[in-house]
Amino acid sequence: MLRAAVDVPPGQLIWKPAILVMPRGGELELTFENHDQALHMAFLPSNGARQIVELPAQEAGRARVRLDGPGLYWFGCPVANHVGRGMLGFILVGGGAPAEARLDRPPQPQPTR
Repeated sequence: MLRAAVDVPPGQLIWKPAILVMPRGGELELTFENHDQALHMAFLPSNGARQIVELPAQEAGRARVRLDGPGLYWFGCPVANHVGRGMLGFILVGGGAPAEARLDRPPQPQPTR
C-alpha cells in the first residue's frame, strides 16, 4: 500500500502537494493536515465511489482509497466553492490498460524512461 501526506496551508485554499503519483493501481492511504482556520473537506475518488474526509480547523484526517485503473483522478474541497477557488488536486495512476479494455489495433510505441 502506498502512503501520502497532504497539507492545507493557512489562508491559501490549496492542497500541498496538489499532484500525487501512483506508479500503478492499488490502495493509497492519505493523511490530511488542515493548518487553516476554516473547515475543509477532502472529496476523494475510490474505484467508482467517493469518500469524504471532514477536516475541521487545525485538525487532521485520514482516508484509504483504491484506484485500480490507470488514469487521472481528481480530489477537491466541496466547502463554499473552495474547489472553484483553487482547492483542487489530482492523483495520477500509472500502468497499462487491462487486456479487456484495450482497443483492437496494432501495438503502439511507448515512451521509455
